[in-house]
Amino acid sequence: FGISKLVSSPPATAAELATLRTRLAASPSFRGQIVALDDASFGLIIQFKKQAADADIKALLLDSLSEFNAQDWSVSGLPIINAWVLEYIDADQAFLVPSFFLFIIAILFLAFGGYTAILITLTNIIVAITFMAAAMVVFGAHLNVVTDVLPLLIAALAAAYSVHYLNQYYISQSRLSASASHVTILQDTFQKIMPTIAMAALTTVLGFLASVTSAIPAVRDFSIFASFGVLGVMLSLLVFSPTLLLLIGKPK
Repeated sequence: FGISKLVSSPPATAAELATLRTRLAASPSFRGQIVALDDASFGLIIQFKKQAADADIKALLLDSLSEFNAQDWSVSGLPIINAWVLEYIDADQAFLVPSFFLFIIAILFLAFGGYTAILITLTNIIVAITFMAAAMVVFGAHLNVVTDVLPLLIAALAAAYSVHYLNQYYISQSRLSASASHVTILQDTFQKIMPTIAMAALTTVLGFLASVTSAIPAVRDFSIFASFGVLGVMLSLLVFSPTLLLLIGKPK
């Protein structure tokens, strides 16, 4: 028993094809594994020498098979499955993301009135997602089947934390005297709500990081970069939210 190449090049003549059929029929490694027992179908296992994105692999294979009858081929494998799943997720997000933002804007307008709450919340969402995306670039990570849902998840967390912050801001404004300066209102807001938000963010980060030891790379990426997204929300609430409120001025 020895190991050798099945063919050096595709059969070009009927005689070469017949020889290949004979060799396949005589080999238990191929018969019933790569070639169907009834000889009606066969499979090709393709290994790429260089790492490539799942979408690029899918596009290359489909383009290579486009000159043949597409109904005669079925393409599978983890890169192909990942690429198709990402396409379906992207199609869902094309509907979910605009719907989410419209819903958040409507809720904020009904709850707080005016556009200050909308501006603060959208700023926090953008900063958090940007912070998370920057971390992915720094670490050389790419979106996968799991992490593709992160932007919407971080946007929901940023919106929730922003509502708590804004609610305390307006409570502090109404509780303090009318002569209280805007800086005093912001300081009171910080003292009353930021410790609570910080603890909530910390427990959320720890919950995400619980999966960092997972043997599945996509799950590890999700836990790490979701944590960066939560830290981005905290950064925005500490820096950008009070700065914007100070620039907007004290509510009347």
